[in-house]
Amino acid sequence: MDAAASAAFEERLHEVKSEIAQRTAQDSDFRAALLANPGSTIEEEYGLESGALADVNIQVVDEAGGIVIPIPQDMSEMELTDEQLDQVAGGAFFTATLTAAVITASASVLTTGAVVAQRTRAGRRW
Repeated sequence: MDAAASAAFEERLHEVKSEIAQRTAQDSDFRAALLANPGSTIEEEYGLESGALADVNIQVVDEAGGIVIPIPQDMSEMELTDEQLDQVAGGAFFTATLTAAVITASASVLTTGAVVAQRTRAGRRW
């Protein structure tokens, strides 16, 4: 996936996660279905073929159930191909990866901030 496609994918993924979060706050039936079977519920909601998300690890956590800390992929054992090394030398791969990492980190911080604000408004403490 090239840098532009990767950035577009990350942006759309963020939008979908936001849409799902908003819907779960307003629709208790959707929330229950998502907690029970996230893959099938998302497939149905977005008109995907049944089983399209079968190989995707989707974890839905009720905010009252704890804290979610997403961690990045373990890159300690990864090796770059010659093509990827050439891209790094040219800067394209590094820039795209760094941009994606910053966007992901920003989304996590914003989500965490929203949860903290919501919990604070509800009178709950950490």
